[in-house]
Amino acid sequence: MTKFAIAIALTATIAGASSALANSYFTLDANQDSGSTLDLGIVVSEVPGTVEIYDFRLGVQGKLLGTEDVHAGANRDTRVDLGSEPFGDVIAVLKSDSGQILATTDVDIRDN
Repeated sequence: MTKFAIAIALTATIAGASSALANSYFTLDANQDSGSTLDLGIVVSEVPGTVEIYDFRLGVQGKLLGTEDVHAGANRDTRVDLGSEPFGDVIAVLKSDSGQILATTDVDIRDN
């Protein structure tokens, strides 16, 4: 195999991996009222996985606050029980069942 053919094959592999990740995303309102449940709206995942919500009040991923399983495709009305109101902003992380991060979004929590 020539160097050119190897480069083409490698580029195709990388492009395929990026497109899979591009098909996983959140559609939530990035500003949420404080509460013990986080409403993520529709979560689209390329593969079955889990949404994990972490403390993000200092701009750094902190303690795990809650999780919710999702299936491949569009998951409507996705809500994650946090147990109690978060102390500040949070970050939502969508992971595949194998642990690969598919999408992230930070959520600004408004004080009531």
